[in-house]
Amino acid sequence: MAGLKCHSFLTVSAETDYKNTMERIEKKRLNAEELSYDELLFIYMLDKDFNQIVDTRLKIYKNKLEFIITQRDIIADLSRLTGFSQNEIGVTGWNEFGPRVKYFYGDLNNLNAKSSDKITDQVIFPEHVSGNVSLGMIESSDNIVLPKKIGGSLGLESLTDTRGLMLPEDIARDLFLSNLRHIAADGLRIFNVRGTLYLDRLKDSTNLVIPDSHDRDRIYNAEGLNF
Repeated sequence: MAGLKCHSFLTVSAETDYKNTMERIEKKRLNAEELSYDELLFIYMLDKDFNQIVDTRLKIYKNKLEFIITQRDIIADLSRLTGFSQNEIGVTGWNEFGPRVKYFYGDLNNLNAKSSDKITDQVIFPEHVSGNVSLGMIESSDNIVLPKKIGGSLGLESLTDTRGLMLPEDIARDLFLSNLRHIAADGLRIFNVRGTLYLDRLKDSTNLVIPDSHDRDRIYNAEGLNF
């Protein structure tokens, strides 16, 4: 199965010298040398844990990293990093959806022309999205097949109906279900959410399944529910 490989670089410590890493990458770029897997991962910051750990410290390099990416074959790099074929990778937006695209690089915000409280045509997301998925205008999950893995947050702030909702297996940051008040009889299973679970208005947690591994201090609810 395609996915990020595990390399020692991912267990980055506070002592890691990012400046030296940037200088090494820049030298290779100027000399047209091939970058290593870990150097590519540093540029694209695709690994979720790595991204969460170092993003604030890498902020000073943001513009430089973005410039380096513009000079590269992004599709080829992402194929090497993820294991998906180049034909299975999308980088430009909703128009790339369909059975072909398995991995999307970047954020997906709303549904452009499809944005409404109800979706009449089925929308199938890529299996993996590297950034955030924001569907804040969607009130029903009918006809939506969400990604299996999201490298950022998932926003379903207006969702009021959970019938048939299948959430991703892994969300690297936060899950926003801010307007959800009740769980449908068929239940709702939360899988792996590494950030905060927002259930602001939920009044009854019956039929809601949250893994024991999820830190209960990272569940926000304004109704005083205990999970």
